[in-house]
Amino acid sequence: SDPDCVVLFSPIVDTTEKGVGHELFDDPKTAASTSPSQNIRVKRPPMMIMHSKADRVVSCEAVSKFVKKLNWWKRPCKLVEVEGQPHAFYNFNFDEELYLSAVGEMTDFLIEEGFLKDKAWNLEGEIVDSLV
Repeated sequence: SDPDCVVLFSPIVDTTEKGVGHELFDDPKTAASTSPSQNIRVKRPPMMIMHSKADRVVSCEAVSKFVKKLNWWKRPCKLVEVEGQPHAFYNFNFDEELYLSAVGEMTDFLIEEGFLKDKAWNLEGEIVDSLV
């Protein structure tokens, strides 16, 4: 079945030969046919993408283009862009503050979409700040 909501962190959104990761597929046709950028349809769930503007793996241009396509199809997609961080900036073992901020952004989105009722709290009992 299809998901009700999607949260993506630094996603690879284009596995065609123009994108990233196509070499991991058996052939270019399979890479293209399974690429998220080639499978946008009207019935997509609400989506949030967190992505660093300094990501060296997936370009901001590719992610922005993907988000614009989703929004053109009238599927809500919130893009949260983070300044100056590497591809996997949201991992707890990389930077605890960035991790908690990412969790806060995700929580706010899930509350906005009606999937959660409350905010996230950090280990000190404070509401987690957002990245933006």
